[in-house]
Amino acid sequence: MRIWSISRKSWCIPIVCLAIGCTSIDLTDVNLTALPENEAMAYGQIKVLIGDKPAQWQPSAQMAFLKTPFTIHDGRFFVHLVNQSSETHYDQEIHNDGSFYWHLPAGKYFVVGFEWRREGGAFHKRMHGPIRAHIEIPSASSVCYLGSLRIEFPDDQNIPYRISVIDELEEAKAALSQRFTRLKIDSQKCILKEEALS
Repeated sequence: MRIWSISRKSWCIPIVCLAIGCTSIDLTDVNLTALPENEAMAYGQIKVLIGDKPAQWQPSAQMAFLKTPFTIHDGRFFVHLVNQSSETHYDQEIHNDGSFYWHLPAGKYFVVGFEWRREGGAFHKRMHGPIRAHIEIPSASSVCYLGSLRIEFPDDQNIPYRISVIDELEEAKAALSQRFTRLKIDSQKCILKEEALS
């Protein structure tokens, strides 16, 4: 089920993540048995498609670069979000197939946009674009499903792209249960919503 969809016709101004307050929220490699009080695990997937091919992000872009220095890779992909109450900035890298597991304090978040870094040999390119979506994390400890955010590029050039959010809760819950076998999961929907930042 598609929740919302919008076409982006041009690249936005570069997105800046302030060094003060930037922190990792990634739980992918953490062995959880319980969630911290008043924090949630927010999970979902960021699917980047280049033409009809899904991008595959490396666990370590630097290692991939060293192994094949003359190949242009899909690169590294980051999303930028901010807690609207504390003004804490997050500059989160996406790995592998784009599935993510983040820990977030309760509150409202604005997903500002993305940065796509591509490299290979002497080739280096950074592209930025807006996402402009809101997340609301409940006040109690919870597991929140954010949806599958799709970012579709006709090819790998600096051209228009399309964003949509799809509800794939059942598939995502199954993957979550396999990844965190010791965590009691009572998942609720906190689907990303497009909304202009006021």
